[in-house]
Amino acid sequence: MRRVLAALLCICLLLPLLSASSPSYAVDSYLITIAEDTVLEQVGDSEMAVYIDGIIYIPYTTIREMNSVYVNYNKTEQLVTVFSVGATIVFELDTGLTYDKLQQRSIRVSAKLRDGVPYLPVSIVAAWMGMYFSFTSAADSGVGYPVIRLASGQPAATDRLVLTRNAKKLAEVAKARDKASGISSPEPPAVLPQRSVALLFTGLPREEAETELPTLLDTLESCSLQAAFFLREEELLPGAEALRELYSRGYALGILLTDGEDPLDQARRCADLYARLLRVRVRLVCAHGLTLTPEQRDGLEQAGFVLWQPTYDPYAPNITSGKLNTAMRKALRAAPEQSSLRLQADGVTQEALPLLYSYLAAQNFVVEPVNEWTVPY
Repeated sequence: MRRVLAALLCICLLLPLLSASSPSYAVDSYLITIAEDTVLEQVGDSEMAVYIDGIIYIPYTTIREMNSVYVNYNKTEQLVTVFSVGATIVFELDTGLTYDKLQQRSIRVSAKLRDGVPYLPVSIVAAWMGMYFSFTSAADSGVGYPVIRLASGQPAATDRLVLTRNAKKLAEVAKARDKASGISSPEPPAVLPQRSVALLFTGLPREEAETELPTLLDTLESCSLQAAFFLREEELLPGAEALRELYSRGYALGILLTDGEDPLDQARRCADLYARLLRVRVRLVCAHGLTLTPEQRDGLEQAGFVLWQPTYDPYAPNITSGKLNTAMRKALRAAPEQSSLRLQADGVTQEALPLLYSYLAAQNFVVEPVNEWTVPY
């Protein structure tokens, strides 16, 4: 067991060396920290994580941001103690000793003092305290600084999702650190024109979709993405519970037309079903996959229905999340001021949503809600 732990610690310690050896990193360069799910905003010289001799160190104050791991700094006795239920680690600042009396173990990796602030080797703290620790390189973080994430236990949200959610805050911290380091900022990029896009899901998750509706909705909400769901006639009665969840969570509901002979009659039947199931008036319809005649369009409009036809459909057979993201970016690159994007309710789409959110934010897209009074894009 001790050999396995020793190997694990060696891997954790060597991880940052891969980045530190690059010319773009100084021996004592800074890293941005995400504690649990929160980006730490302090950018002082003794407030951020740093590389010291190729090892990532964090100020002891970072531990105070944890949910169930605690720290005590006794300046008189020059001791820093990190502890939680059933675990402890002691750093002697004056002797350089690091040990755990409970588990009767020690290691030759000492704490450091920077301007009077104790700094702790994060990989040791994480391994001995059973904490979650991850590293994202500067190239992958997208903000010019490596990012570490530390949590009391295994977090619910993935690193990529947390990075996406906090993209703006990470950029602000990076800019503030540049300023504190005296790094001149480049000329600001040209402001991209704002464009609007509507996200239109056609159908509910199927058995082979590799996702469930609540999980898909959680992903949408974590990325602050609005969306409308257009359902087929045959999905309404079996999907009554799903309809209630969609409605209660604030998603727009609509009808996916499949009858090319009499779409108006089908729209009326589905509207009646919605009224019976949810006691709501649904007038949004989508004709994806159908080519309607001008007369059919006029008939729907005169009956009070609002017809949406997706501007872009990025899907192809056997598509992966990576290829889907590429297809969506390619489609939206030349999008007009207003457009709509068809999405499938499946696991591939769910996996692609965080990166889609990041792209939309970077390209100044606003995801607009789909309402009955919204003129279709």
